[in-house]
Amino acid sequence: RHMFLVVTSITRQLGVMVLGSYLFVLVFSAIGVHMFNEDYHAVNSTMEADVTSRTCNKTADGVVDINKGAFDNIAIASLRLFVLLTTENYPNIMFPAYTKNRMTFSFFGVFIYLGVFIVM
Repeated sequence: RHMFLVVTSITRQLGVMVLGSYLFVLVFSAIGVHMFNEDYHAVNSTMEADVTSRTCNKTADGVVDINKGAFDNIAIASLRLFVLLTTENYPNIMFPAYTKNRMTFSFFGVFIYLGVFIVM
């Protein structure tokens, strides 16, 4: 009986932590979609209009840019920000927006700081 109560307590606490992390990423994803939709948009005037085509993410030299479309919708932005929360691809995700406006560093900096040191 004691073991069951301990497991239930831990499961409840983990559920609250996972839900809090999910909401944190979701809120920043919604903000990111509104701030960076133009910087990361998958289709522009020089690319094909067919979004389903894999060639729309290729750069001029034929390299596939996996971060194109990273902030097109909240689901994709949530996935990218979750990966960013692990600090795996921080420069790859931040630099497309940073090259257009240096103030975008504040968004990513606040996200990483709050996510790594407070939420996690």
